Amino acid sequence: MISLKKSTFILFFWLTLSFAYGQDCANVFEIGQPPIFNASGLGVTFTGKVADDGYLYFRGSVNGTRRSIWKTDGTAAGTTMVIEEANTFGNNWDNIHFVKEGVFIQDDDDWMFLAAGDNQITMLPNFEQRDLNSISNGLNGVYYFSGDGTLEYDIINNTTKVISTFESNELFQGEFALLFGLSIYLKETEEVFLLRNFLSTFNYQTNVVNAASIYGKYLYASFTDSTGPFTEFIDVVFDMETNEESNISGIVQGDITHIENDDFIYFIGSTDVVKVDKNEFSASTIYEDKFPFSPMIIFNDQLMLAGENPNFNNEVQVVSIDVNTDQVNYLTNAPIGVFFYSSRFLEFENNFYYIAEEGNSNVLNRYDFQANEPVNIDVLSVVTGATVRHGLEKVQGQLVSSRRFNNLQHELAFCNDGIVSVADQSAPPLLSVFPSPAFDHLEFSESDISVRGEKVMIHNMLGSIADQRTIDSNGLLNVSDLMPGFYFGTLTVDGENRSFKFFKG
Repeated sequence: MISLKKSTFILFFWLTLSFAYGQDCANVFEIGQPPIFNASGLGVTFTGKVADDGYLYFRGSVNGTRRSIWKTDGTAAGTTMVIEEANTFGNNWDNIHFVKEGVFIQDDDDWMFLAAGDNQITMLPNFEQRDLNSISNGLNGVYYFSGDGTLEYDIINNTTKVISTFESNELFQGEFALLFGLSIYLKETEEVFLLRNFLSTFNYQTNVVNAASIYGKYLYASFTDSTGPFTEFIDVVFDMETNEESNISGIVQGDITHIENDDFIYFIGSTDVVKVDKNEFSASTIYEDKFPFSPMIIFNDQLMLAGENPNFNNEVQVVSIDVNTDQVNYLTNAPIGVFFYSSRFLEFENNFYYIAEEGNSNVLNRYDFQANEPVNIDVLSVVTGATVRHGLEKVQGQLVSSRRFNNLQHELAFCNDGIVSVADQSAPPLLSVFPSPAFDHLEFSESDISVRGEKVMIHNMLGSIADQRTIDSNGLLNVSDLMPGFYFGTLTVDGENRSFKFFKG
């Protein structure tokens, strides 16, 4: 593990470059330490969650196989390991679920809980050696697990209740009911019904339920009614508190996710976005070109998601929908890329950040709404065909993302808000180099012609000098023999210290 002294040096080095040259992200803490036994690390997905104590808890591994739980306050000095598997080569923990109260861990046949702010684990009662792969969102400290049966666990009272012994891998928890598979559990009466039987209480007869989900007090069901002379495909939203229903047949389809503000709830299907008025309980379709697996947030009265732009060869782009007027706008120069399902959206310091594919890289961008263009903040990984899902979180006033290179595990990158500060305005601008990532040569822009023939000191991520070399007469810098990763170059031009950053692919 990196020592505090070494971490402090790295942090000082990167902060110096950050404030002097407007650098946005600094990878100042690396979890994996040689020798790493598993070349693929812990896989392509960053797994973690910001807990009630304000720390980001996440999964990591020092050697690539032995799982461990880490936490960070958004700084290198505040990043520590909490617990790890007993076996050096791992394979003890079968499931890890991060929630706002802490972390659920399945250790072989036992289930345990690590409370946020603690480093001791609590054994969970009556889980009966079940393999539970899915967990619901928590309401009032109550969570539901599904897999080999469905269980209810109350964190506050440390009690467990078996809801069903049937196998299920999908969970939707609402205020009054729980959906698991094609069954519904009513919390007040503690009754379990097949969803088709529950629908019959509203005079709907069906043998085929196509999709269902629940959010807050609202239940959505899509089903086929073939009791009449014609087969009907029906989509209905129920208010489980009042038992009112709104038939919105045909306008919400597929797997459903949800997002809401004070007045509206948005049901988001495979391609459509439906806006439901909470007061009038009326519904309308406001967008029909949403792309599957799209991230979504509400940012400054705009519903942000990914959609196909019919006016731009159906390219998948960032879409903003005004929540007041329902006007749809495609952000200029903001494509998501082929691997759109790897994207993440985040609001931070009143700025909109998103992860997108650009060229051969997955990058973190901040969108500049005044200039109508994205600003590149960081390069997170090289596109290889694998579905890499990066972390992107707000942690105690800091922007934290994750990088993954050389097919190893995700490492933390700590960022400022990407806005040029007063100190930055007086500093010399970064020299412009391309391409990024670079594989053979870096090329300097025509405006930087004076750098030709200059000697360059190349620094690696740890602040150490990786090499010294000379820019040739064509303005090219040979980087072909450098190991993949992030680098900073420093040189003196006309008596002034200048710098540039690049990623070696």
